This record gives sequence, structure tokens and C-alpha cells, in this order.
Amino acid sequence: MQSFSPNTSGAFGYNAGNTFGDGSDNTFSNANYGFDLREVPTNNIEEIKVIQGVAPAKYGDMTSGLVLIQTKVGETPYRASISMRDATSEYNLSKGFRLSSRNFINAQANFLQSNSDPRNSLTKYNRINGNLSWKTNNLSSTLTNTLSANISYRADELKEDPDDFANAKVKDDRTSIRISNNLKWNLKKDWIDTFNVDANFNYEKSNSYKEEWRNVGNAAITTSTEEGIHQAIIIPAQYFYNMNVEGIPISSYLNIEGNKSITTKNEWIHTLSVGISTRTSSNQGRGRYTTGNGVPNYLTLSGSGGSLGYRDYNFRNAKTVFQFSAYAEDQITKYYADNVVLKLDVGVRYENQLGFSSLQPRINTSYAFNKFFRLRGGFGMASKTPSLNQLYTGKRYYDYLLGDGIYSVPGTGLIGWIQTFELPGDNPNLKPIRSMNSEFGTDLNFKFGTLNVTGFYNKMTDGISSVKDPFYRTVAEIALNDTTTPALYTVVGEKNIGFFSSELRNNLKSEDLGVEAFMTFNRIKPLNLDIQLNASYIQTKNSPNKIDYEASSVQSEPEKYAVYKALNTKTDQLTLGSNFNYHLRKVGLLMSLRTEHILLMNHNRNQNRYPIGYLDGQMQYHAIPVQDQTNTDLYGHLIKTQVKGSESLQNAIHNVHLRLSKDFMNGFKVSVYTTNVFGLKPTYYNSNGVKLLYPIAQFSLGGKLEYSF
Repeated sequence: MQSFSPNTSGAFGYNAGNTFGDGSDNTFSNANYGFDLREVPTNNIEEIKVIQGVAPAKYGDMTSGLVLIQTKVGETPYRASISMRDATSEYNLSKGFRLSSRNFINAQANFLQSNSDPRNSLTKYNRINGNLSWKTNNLSSTLTNTLSANISYRADELKEDPDDFANAKVKDDRTSIRISNNLKWNLKKDWIDTFNVDANFNYEKSNSYKEEWRNVGNAAITTSTEEGIHQAIIIPAQYFYNMNVEGIPISSYLNIEGNKSITTKNEWIHTLSVGISTRTSSNQGRGRYTTGNGVPNYLTLSGSGGSLGYRDYNFRNAKTVFQFSAYAEDQITKYYADNVVLKLDVGVRYENQLGFSSLQPRINTSYAFNKFFRLRGGFGMASKTPSLNQLYTGKRYYDYLLGDGIYSVPGTGLIGWIQTFELPGDNPNLKPIRSMNSEFGTDLNFKFGTLNVTGFYNKMTDGISSVKDPFYRTVAEIALNDTTTPALYTVVGEKNIGFFSSELRNNLKSEDLGVEAFMTFNRIKPLNLDIQLNASYIQTKNSPNKIDYEASSVQSEPEKYAVYKALNTKTDQLTLGSNFNYHLRKVGLLMSLRTEHILLMNHNRNQNRYPIGYLDGQMQYHAIPVQDQTNTDLYGHLIKTQVKGSESLQNAIHNVHLRLSKDFMNGFKVSVYTTNVFGLKPTYYNSNGVKLLYPIAQFSLGGKLEYSF
């Protein structure tokens, strides 16, 4: 929730509110985007697994896949490293201690200096991270417990850009604590083999602050949270405004699982898993607020009329989100003669998210006919809970500056009155995003390597996007009474106005259809060379189930706003890639070369803009019969020019990345890596004939020095 967008969760598109550093929130935080991988210490990672497609029933609260990071605890030498890349420097020190035959402790300290854009001093920050893990076993080694604690502090001084006339100043502090525990108990009973408990607790406190000098002319605002007419606060033509966000997100996770392996008389092997898990998520921060005279003036009023208004929002008003799930899975394996193997993983997961219950089947199967040929397939369903930032936005307000706007009255000065309307707040009707994943593939084991080909079809429903809501209200017409001090107003009538608010809804459907292939060649032993080739072709179709509004070109007509179906988009892309790893053992040299090639890329959003209906002066919807939607005599003022958004790749895009590592066999190891090693800058011409750069990874040079002792 660490963003300063208005009370809309970004639904109104006021990007000006998300300017902590470089114009986007993800300089310092990833609102709505989940866990920041930059916070993960890397020295004690043992294994990383990326699961795409159908995941085991154990894993939930996801849609398209997950990343599993497994850390290790054990005796290790001291490891010190320094890495530098662009404007980022990182320093690491770690050590694994053996306290006894049954107790081990790993400690790690990390210091990071980062600046995502060296041209912008506002994006610089420092981070200190410490990790401590303790692993212990009982005498018989049947019980293993690993307790880990991670503390991270981002030290961030108030920064300013001396070249910025607005004199912007930015500060972003963050302290986070993560405690996790993993218990593994090998019971070896008739009814259970192993009992596992995974638990973690996360606490974080973030403070984001920005102040900026504004010079835009007189403007009016109100901080009222009640409907009615209020005297406006007049903001001077020149002033400092500030934005503050204090977030204290707190989350917890608990998973309890039991496993049992059974082999039948017919040598069918069943590995049964049953478990339950819970998740909680809340935010106890003060929220977004302004101090002093600062209310962001991009939401102020300067003339007669209205707009959506900003109000402070306390994150403590957001409710705690609780999730409960239970799962059961059977991993079946059967070995036949002549290297024939059948594997079948069948599971089901129950999810209760935001009060919505669902049963999610998960099936993965493979059948190896021999050592050369294997078929596999999978099908699964999953769901993901909306983020707190999407669920809880605070109340929404519409402010209307009455009369002639801001009055200048002798003896009173500048004065004005704003009528406020309270609109529905938050997004209480959001439900979990649902996904369905299916795949079918084959593996061919040649003498020279292995070929894996997989076709897939994925479908997401109940995706979240913003929609406009029409509103109709009555505002007062006033006349200035400047015979008193201070000046007053007199209501002389009223008029009706129409406007749009916005909220988030589950109205997006997305479909992916594609095929991917990997060719992994056996190592060329004389050269110690490993080669892998990959290719993928993906078609994506996004279909928002919502409507768009546009003002009529003739406002004197009774049809004030045209109503259209939302634009559908279709994209497809063909990508090739390769990986080469060359190892000279005698001198400890490893060279890795990775190439990327985009050969085909199309984006199509062509669509006729014929109205399916219209809004009248009271913002009431009226459907237009299908046979009349193209009638220019009746609705020519509502028919818009066809949207032409067909774009195709004009030239193939290539990129090459290189990494060199040298192990000096005495504890020292040096690595040098470059992204876009040739500095390629592919270009294209847009529909206006302007030459632009394709957004590929730009040239970047980095290095790492490691020493173990």
C-alpha cells in the first residue's frame, strides 16, 4: 500500500501522485506487485525452483507460477564479496559456524548502495541487511528445526536535486523484520512418515516523504469529509506541498503438513501429503497524509467546476485479510519393465479467500515409453487474493467549486465555497482472481541431447481493472454577498451535473496459447562446452468485460456520452534464445554467453467505435438497437473513428549477454558480467513516423570479487 495515489487505488490514473523519486512508486516500493526480490540475501541460497504451469496442490494464492527459494544452514568458511553494477554497489560477509554435531549457525551481513538512475539524485538509497539462521537436530536426527531471522534497514537521508527548479526533496526509510521457522519430524509411524511445520512472520515500517515547490496560480481545496457546502481553503500561487505515506504491513503464514509413503503389493508407490495453511495480511500504518499547508495541487480547483478530491487515508481502516486452505495430494509412481515409467500426481486444494470458497484440482502426469520417449500433461486451477491496496482505497469525494470560482473581495481577500459529495469507497466487491492452466508435452532423449516440447493454454478470469461509474448530482448556484466581512454567499438556485468516478472490479479475462521448446545438448567433453537452445511462441488475448465512455461531439443533443465496448487486445510473439557455458577447469575459467532473439511480435487492438448505448443528461443509460448502432443520421455525433492499433515488429531484435568468472584456486574468485555486451540499440518508427528505441535491456557492466577463507 506504499503509494500516494488518490483514494482510488490508482483507478483514476493520477500518476502525478506516485512520484517518490523518478515518477513511479517502484523506485522504493512495489505497491500491488508483491515481494521485492532485491530484499533477498543471496549468499546462503541453496536452490531456486521456478514453477510455471500446474503447481502441486501444496501451493496457493497464485495465478501464473511461483519461485521457491531454499536456503541452507551449515558449516562454511568466511565468504566476503564486493559487487558493482552501474550505480549499485553491494558488500557481503557470511560465515557458517558449527557449534556442535547437532547445532549450526549461519550469519550474513549485507550493505547495498543503490541508485536506479544516476542522473537523478532522488533515486539513491542505502540498505543494511542482516540474516541469522540456527539449525538443530535431536540425537537421533529424526527432528530438525531451522529458525531464521532477517532484519533490513534502509537508511535514507533527505535528498534533493540541485538542478530541479521545483526543489523536490525525497526521503524513504524502511525497517523490516522477518522471522521464519521450519520443523521437520521423521516419525516413521504406520500412519505417517514425516510431519512438517512452516511458519513465518513479517513486519515492516515504511515512511515515504516528498516535498516540492509549486507555482501554478491560486487554487482552492477542502479537507471536509462531510457532504455539503464548505468554505474553501485558498492555496497561494506559490507554496511548498508535501506527500507522506506511512505503511506498517504485517503478514503471517503457517503451513502444517503430514506425509506418508506406501508401496502396494503390485509395487505401486504412493506418496500421500495432507496439509492445512493460513495467511494473514494487514497494514497498521498511518497511511497517506499531508502536513503543513500541503495538499497536492493536482487535485485542486481553480475555476468553477468540479473534480475528484484528495483526502488523507489511515491504513488502519483497512481490515485484516485472512485466508485458509487445505490440500491433499497423492504422487503415484509405477515402474514397469523395459524402462516404462508412469507418474501421476493428483491433488485438490480448498481455498477460502475473502469469504469465497473454491476447490482447485491439480493433476500432473507423465508416461515414459522407454528411455527415449516420454509424454506428459497437466491441468490445474488456482486463485489469488486481491492486494490490500486494491481492496481498501478509502472513501471517495467529488468537490465542486461553486459560483464563479475564487472571488477576490476587498476586506476579505480571496474566498470561495466548495460543495462536497461523498461517493462509495473502497472496492468491497472484489473477489479472488482465478486461473486455469493446462499443458501437454513430450521429452525426447537423443544420444546427443534432450528435447523438451510443451504446448500450453492458460486462462485467467476475474482479473482486476478499473471501470468508470457515472454519477448525477445537484449542486447549488450561489451569488456573492460582499456587503459583510468576511464575504458570504447566497443560494439562488441549483443545477444538475454529471461526472464519473471509478472503482476496481473483476472484469478482465486473459488467455495465453503457446508452445515452448528446449534443446539441451550433452556436454562436448573435449571443449567442456554446454549448449542449450530454446524457443517459444505465445499468443495472448485480453478481453475486458467493461464499457468505455466518451463525450458526444455535439453537446446540444440529448445523448451526452457515447457508450462503447472496451477494447480487446491480441498479441503474439516468437522468441529464440541460446545459452553457452564454457569451462576451462585447469585455469578455473567459466564463460557464459546468453543470446535473445525476438523474430515476431504483433500487437492488435483494431476495433470499430460504434456506440452500443448512450448516457442522457441525467447520466442514465439507454441501449441502442444493434441495427441503429452504425446509423450516422441518428448517432453520427457518437460514432468515433476506428481505433487502429495494429503494430508489427519491423526488424528482428537481438541481444547478447556475457559473464566471465575466474577462480584463482586460493579463495579468490572474480566475475565480470555485461548485459547487451555489444551495446545494441534497435529502433523502429511509430505511427507518426518518429524513430524510437525498442525497450530492450541496455548495456550494463558489472563485476564481483569474492574471497573465501
